[in-house]
Amino acid sequence: MRIIVRYETKNLTISKPELREMQQADSIMENYIDYFEKKWGGLKPFVKLFQTEFGNYLYDPGTNKLLRCNDLIYAVIQQFQITDIRNAIDYLLTAFKKDLLTEGLQEIIDAIENENILLSNPKKIYFDSLHFSNLENEINNNLGQLILEVTEDCNLRCSYCVYNDIIKDSRNHGSKEMELSTAYKAIDFIGTHSSKHEVPAVTFYGGEPLLRFPFIQKCVEYSHKVFEGREISFAITTNGTTITQEISQFLAREDFGVTLSIDGPKDIHNDYRLFKNGTGTFESAMRGLKSLVEAYGEKADEQINLSMVYTPPFSSQRLDQIASLWKNYPWIGNIPAGIT
Repeated sequence: MRIIVRYETKNLTISKPELREMQQADSIMENYIDYFEKKWGGLKPFVKLFQTEFGNYLYDPGTNKLLRCNDLIYAVIQQFQITDIRNAIDYLLTAFKKDLLTEGLQEIIDAIENENILLSNPKKIYFDSLHFSNLENEINNNLGQLILEVTEDCNLRCSYCVYNDIIKDSRNHGSKEMELSTAYKAIDFIGTHSSKHEVPAVTFYGGEPLLRFPFIQKCVEYSHKVFEGREISFAITTNGTTITQEISQFLAREDFGVTLSIDGPKDIHNDYRLFKNGTGTFESAMRGLKSLVEAYGEKADEQINLSMVYTPPFSSQRLDQIASLWKNYPWIGNIPAGIT
């Protein structure tokens, strides 16, 4: 907002010092506008704002930081998400005193520079239609991944699993299974809507998806027909306990990316990852992993990944224990692990 005074009237008299102060304040606001426009490239800040009974919060997906913020900071970032920077600041000047707004804008800049928040590139992280102008084109031509939740059933009852009676807002393990016709329609859909994606992926999830191995085989066969003449990739997340030589050879032949759940050595893994009858699953999971390693051969390090849950008691010693898995089972080679 600019105020330019060129003359004096009976009702309005602005002295030169006052005018200089107003022009200086206007210049400061222009500097803020310029900073945010350059920092975000004319786009909107990629951040999730939400409120609870305990206050205002900001979640930054780029750094995975959750920060509490006051009403002013919340209002400023909210306006930045609604409209362009200049219009947002013009509006905020009607809601807050200029000195207070200036403090808030500077606080946001300090957080950007010191905390590295609000720097995620919305061109690369699709969130909603505000962050890219070609939403319809993306949906129609550039779908990259299909996740088929083939069953709700699982042969394990891991005590920390989200699918249990303790977590009220989540389903429990059930007996529902995906119909083959539904899977085929989904594969048709990604086949039709992925023409601009270099290598689309069909992935399998559960429950424990390998409880429906014949179903997965049919889906893979159908996918090859739909994507005839095009590249396609496959992936699966599994607890590994049902893997047989037949399954491992099939996954290797189709070049599946496999994420297999192992929490560490036997005494750590079996604390939480249990069969329905309460017995530990470590030996079965490791047997499945070894079968995969043998089937994949030199490609094991590239195509297999371990999913580890870091469980209490939390300590450097426990991390050392987890790392000993590779030492105790050298055939694992350089298979990487992701720890959550």
